[in-house]
Amino acid sequence: MEHEHIGVLIKMASLEFDRQSNNLLISENLTASQFKILKYLTLHPQASVRQIDLELFFGMTNPTVTGIIQNLEKKELITRQNHPVDRRSKVILLTEKAMTMHDKILETSNLIEAGFTNKLNPEEIALLRPLLIKLLKTQHEKVNKGGLNASQ
Repeated sequence: MEHEHIGVLIKMASLEFDRQSNNLLISENLTASQFKILKYLTLHPQASVRQIDLELFFGMTNPTVTGIIQNLEKKELITRQNHPVDRRSKVILLTEKAMTMHDKILETSNLIEAGFTNKLNPEEIALLRPLLIKLLKTQHEKVNKGGLNASQ
């Protein structure tokens, strides 16, 4: 694996992260994608998140986010209501059921990350985070400047 392209290694790491996350979340009846959305909503003020915010933050398509939101609504963890200012838009709200899970969501997030990075020492983790952020910012800037097709 030492000679694989970095992009391939990042994709493999991402898939492994999702696999480990899904295994840990089975008992909560959540997928990794659903959990990511719930955590995002937990960390942002109530009634401040729109679907487009989720699409942009996670780099997901509208149909993908719509499906995740619909499944979370079926599980009675979120609701949607009209945006207080922009009537064309809806905000996503955590239900009371989801709000009672606040601490559990954050604890589970920490468990997932600790499990995934357990072979790294604290210095390696401290080095990895800014490198990944730098790569993501670089790609985001290229897409926004039209340098890359968003599907690349």
